[in-house]
Amino acid sequence: MIPSIVAGLSELGLDKDESVVYYATMPRAHRYATVNDDLLPTWTTRSHDYDRQVESMREIRELSNGIASAHRERDQRLAALALSNGLSRTDMARAAGLSKARIDQILFEVAEEDRRRKNVEAEERVRRHSRIG
Repeated sequence: MIPSIVAGLSELGLDKDESVVYYATMPRAHRYATVNDDLLPTWTTRSHDYDRQVESMREIRELSNGIASAHRERDQRLAALALSNGLSRTDMARAAGLSKARIDQILFEVAEEDRRRKNVEAEERVRRHSRIG
């Protein structure tokens, strides 16, 4: 093991012989999640305008959903550029302000999601056209 990693493990109270599991492809589905439920304030005083609070909550929700949409759009654009060899992964990383390893992880996640989507669509087509009985 690399000495700096061993030192870091000992600071965390772990022994170098203990297993440390690193999941390189942690799911990032929460990045794309949007919520559209009705928002109502849980606490309002007499000095606060209830309608203004509702509007503020909706504004915050809209901004949060915009972040998820921007992540999805960015990730799809990165995948398109990677597939067309339109830009190197190093340049993608510089432009996005991410590491090259993170770009690789995003590309892997987009490809996995595309594969899952295509499998579901294929299963649906087979189900529609299969005879029962």
